[in-house]
Amino acid sequence: MAEQFCGITIPEDFKNILPSHSKPELHNMNEAEIIRDNDGNINRVNYYSNDGASKQVYYNGDYISEIRYFYDGILYKKQIYKDEKLVTEYFYKKTGELSYCLEYEYKLHKISALTRTYGFNKRRVELNYDQFDRISERTILVNNINFLTQYYSYDALDRIIGYRDDNYRVFVEQFTRNNELQTYKITDKMNNIVVVNNRFDENYYTETELTVNNKTIIVKNKNYVDNVMIKKPTQNMDDLDLILSNLYNQKQEFNCTRRTSAKLDERLNSGVANLIEFKSNTKVLPLALSKRLLYQQSLKING
Repeated sequence: MAEQFCGITIPEDFKNILPSHSKPELHNMNEAEIIRDNDGNINRVNYYSNDGASKQVYYNGDYISEIRYFYDGILYKKQIYKDEKLVTEYFYKKTGELSYCLEYEYKLHKISALTRTYGFNKRRVELNYDQFDRISERTILVNNINFLTQYYSYDALDRIIGYRDDNYRVFVEQFTRNNELQTYKITDKMNNIVVVNNRFDENYYTETELTVNNKTIIVKNKNYVDNVMIKKPTQNMDDLDLILSNLYNQKQEFNCTRRTSAKLDERLNSGVANLIEFKSNTKVLPLALSKRLLYQQSLKING
């Protein structure tokens, strides 16, 4: 019986001159089927699981040209490669319809742009790098309109110490020994200043001293330590979705607040304080909201 050895078939007659080896035990590994063209070149490799086909890898000569992924026998993702680089990803619904696609662009072997098309909606991010191949600039476009441009700076330990966009500037003044955010300052385009000083006891978070234009309050919210807006940027669209969804949701929720209350004081005191508290869990607050939060919390403290 012929035997597979290092990807080739060895006739039974030559089995006795092969180097001795023990076959590894296979635990829940997929079976593979190699499909060749008329010239004997590998055209496709099919991988199978207990549920059927799980993946198909297509080759163009020595290089992968396409990979298809299946779940319960249904195609859910397809990747297209060109010049050894991933250029397009297609994602499908259970019905077989296209859900959305991602397109990758490259410059000097790095991803320079990523575009996601969902129906008639398009989101695009364009990336620039510093001399150490770290993302230093990230521009987000929604339906070809510039939505936000972000700039990042790093320290010698590869940590984010500076962030800015059209509305805010952030400078990290101090990290803990565990590289957590300890003290950082936020300045908006009106030159309002928020200073966040996180306090720790034996490396455990205890509280945050929050200072807005020289007025200080103590709060307990560890999300000030893990601020999404000054996390290290990535080339992943999910990272951008988190930021975009926070900004969009904030706008929509405030529109809703304006519709449900007729008077300014009623709007601010009825629901916005809770909204601000919720937003502080995900991102740095605009200064007007931070002031309102401090005002509401001081009322609670002072009765």
